[in-house]
Amino acid sequence: MNKKTIRSHQNYNKDKFTKSTIFENKDCKTFLINLLPNQCVPEHQHKGKNLVIYVLTGKGKVSINNQKELIQEGDILNLQEDDLFSLSNCSTKNLSCLVTMFNVQ
Repeated sequence: MNKKTIRSHQNYNKDKFTKSTIFENKDCKTFLINLLPNQCVPEHQHKGKNLVIYVLTGKGKVSINNQKELIQEGDILNLQEDDLFSLSNCSTKNLSCLVTMFNVQ
């Protein structure tokens, strides 16, 4: 067993969003994405990977294949390998999302 504290990975940077790896092995990776207000993760894909994104704190906007949705604490998203994805913090508080990325079998 390997136990870690999520709060120790909630690090923010005034210049850009942060990504902090929590666990990683050959089949999956779990990390925290942290955004200050008005920061964003640019549109991108993860070929060969499926993602589960859980909003730990804050509110924001997500775009998946050009479909925009508001997200907030407690929401969970499931992305497939071909999904085009972006994330932005459009609130006045910090946004943290727990992401687990799995290899597509």
